[in-house]
Amino acid sequence: MIDGIDDVMSLKDQEEYRLVLKDNDLDKAIYEMKRAGYEPQVRHTAGRAVETKFDLTHKIGKIQKTITYSIVTQHLDHDRINDDILVETEETNQQSQHDNVQVS
Repeated sequence: MIDGIDDVMSLKDQEEYRLVLKDNDLDKAIYEMKRAGYEPQVRHTAGRAVETKFDLTHKIGKIQKTITYSIVTQHLDHDRINDDILVETEETNQQSQHDNVQVS
């Protein structure tokens, strides 16, 4: 779980990250990225941004490494506009999403 875009810059170990914002304000994160000169891909559902995806190329020593970041909202049901449920930890969010999955 991250507090904002500045936290993303320190994540360089993996090829891809799927992150959750602590304050659940994805619109603010998109605005911060655009102010920094990035143009993220944004996925909308039910009139709200539910995921943003972007690539950053980091120079680590003499090697350049491109990493894909995906920031998603904490919403369990993306088809509704209301009913926000905010959590404080990533573990709680993951458990909530796991418990909400319906097996067909």
